[in-house]
Amino acid sequence: MDMDVLVLCHHVNTSHAEHVCAKIRRELNLMDVLPLALGHSGSLAFPHALSLLEWLMAGGTYRKAVCVLADDHFDQSSVMLPAQTAPLSIIEIMPQ
Repeated sequence: MDMDVLVLCHHVNTSHAEHVCAKIRRELNLMDVLPLALGHSGSLAFPHALSLLEWLMAGGTYRKAVCVLADDHFDQSSVMLPAQTAPLSIIEIMPQ
């Protein structure tokens, strides 16, 4: 898998998201990838992840990211994604 940043937007109220992000990175053998965990908001953290990725990618060091959005439940306040009905989304981000 060719990527520079792994972002996990997880819906939890503890540091559990950090452990999940590290486990995903380890299981996929992505030890050179920058892991970022944005907890407490699930898919609602996605706009913040995009802002952070825009800033990281503007420097030129990071070129490709994968965001994993994990919600306990999707409801009317969650970010609506095209053709997405499950509480887990994986989105590839690359600069234009």
